[in-house]
Amino acid sequence: MNKSVVAIICIAFLLSGTGLAYLLVDKIKARKSQELLENEYKKKDEKIQHLQEETVVLKEKLKKKRALLEPQQEKLSAVFGEKAPSSEDSLESAEEDSLESAEEVSLESAEEVSLESTKNENIVPLIDCSGINNKIINFFSYLDTREYIKEYQLKSGTYTHFKSITSKLHEQKPIVVEKKFPGDILKNAYHFYRALSKRNIILIKDIIEKEKNVIEQTIDYFYQQHIRCKDNEMFLPPFDDLYEYSHFFLNTLGGTAYLFRLESRMRILLFYYSTMIIHEANVREINKYGIDIRPYIKVLEDELNNYSMFYYSDKYLNEIELVKKKYPLPYPVESS
Repeated sequence: MNKSVVAIICIAFLLSGTGLAYLLVDKIKARKSQELLENEYKKKDEKIQHLQEETVVLKEKLKKKRALLEPQQEKLSAVFGEKAPSSEDSLESAEEDSLESAEEVSLESAEEVSLESTKNENIVPLIDCSGINNKIINFFSYLDTREYIKEYQLKSGTYTHFKSITSKLHEQKPIVVEKKFPGDILKNAYHFYRALSKRNIILIKDIIEKEKNVIEQTIDYFYQQHIRCKDNEMFLPPFDDLYEYSHFFLNTLGGTAYLFRLESRMRILLFYYSTMIIHEANVREINKYGIDIRPYIKVLEDELNNYSMFYYSDKYLNEIELVKKKYPLPYPVESS
């Protein structure tokens, strides 16, 4: 056989052997890659399953924690004198209440205010302002029966005592234009201690702690009474004062510092109602400081979605969603 032919055959054999070797190596690599992928998928599946199990456990823990805040019917009857709305009732009411109708309501009108449904054009039942007023009075009557309140030895009862507190807040308002002077900022940071005294601050904190499972509903009654009804008793300061204090909490260094010294629940509640009051000032066209609430709405929405210990969180989120529709422009970076 020709030597050249033999050489060609040998080269061809070597090349075919090398090709087979490469094929074997590729198959081995492919098998190992497949095994690695399968292991990765298995680990991910196990991780997902573990996270799902953790989610179930966390939901159960959250449910138990929120149950501690849920006001029982017996408690509601004892505090307010009759049934107060549950979280579902509050959400339904919030969905039915239209801001369009609320804006058209005259503050000088009759005690009962009709609101338009956001779902349809039907008119929903009227707000029972007389009932709200009675619930607030009943709340203070209930406080007068509590042993921890009796220890404060309030001469005229909690209702009269808290009217005097609101009078002090009206007479001594915070500095709304700090001008970044250290002295003004410091005064604002300790405004409530200067205006109310340490004893009254301790009393308020005591009530918030001892009545924590009805405090959300109580604050809502105060807000509804002041914004939607006639405050014949003049229990709260005038709306202009509420606007000043909302500006204080949202737009001053001292007020913001005070807000962040509070525990999360009360901080977010004050943040929420301050934002709603500024919105109401816009509705009444008396937002004299030109406060832009859009950045606050965004922050508040995030806070409410991340904080799980509100019994009426669905109501707050629904109200914020309704308000947000009134400010369709993109959120600015800073407030004005």
